[in-house]
Amino acid sequence: MTIHLNLSSGDHVAQIHALQSAVARAKRTLRIELFGPGSVIADTALAFYEVLRNRPRHLQVHIHTWTCLNEAAVLLWLGGDTRSMRSDTWIEIPSLPESMGERLEVCRSVSVYEESPSETDTRTLLSHVSQWLPVSEVAGFRLFQHELREFGLLDDDEKNNKLAAYFTQPEIH
Repeated sequence: MTIHLNLSSGDHVAQIHALQSAVARAKRTLRIELFGPGSVIADTALAFYEVLRNRPRHLQVHIHTWTCLNEAAVLLWLGGDTRSMRSDTWIEIPSLPESMGERLEVCRSVSVYEESPSETDTRTLLSHVSQWLPVSEVAGFRLFQHELREFGLLDDDEKNNKLAAYFTQPEIH
């Protein structure tokens, strides 16, 4: 089953419901294709991620992006078991807000005077992203396919195709 999410759509509630419905209907695999300007606010990305994180264990999710992904939208892409991207796309990890320093703890009470709601959402988002990437090293950078492969984040179609060809070639006696 495949679902298309247009990140430029203003109706993220409808998209979250569509994703929930697709997760519920998919039998074994779900392919999510991302389109549009690759940007969503952190709270919306956290909601998408929550849907993906709470999917049935048997469901394998592959996420392909047709667009470059900025900041919070990266978490949606990372939420798949495997991921791929158009050949010339990149992802951009948000910079750590100055008030955050190096702390990425999610469950820490914060004074409303110490951190804005958007900074709290960004801290939560970056805490999740840190499962896949060394946030303190890559924050504020655009990462292309080469770097993403080094981190093991891309489903490597080229390598998979070579392996498939190797195993399908007839034996020569």
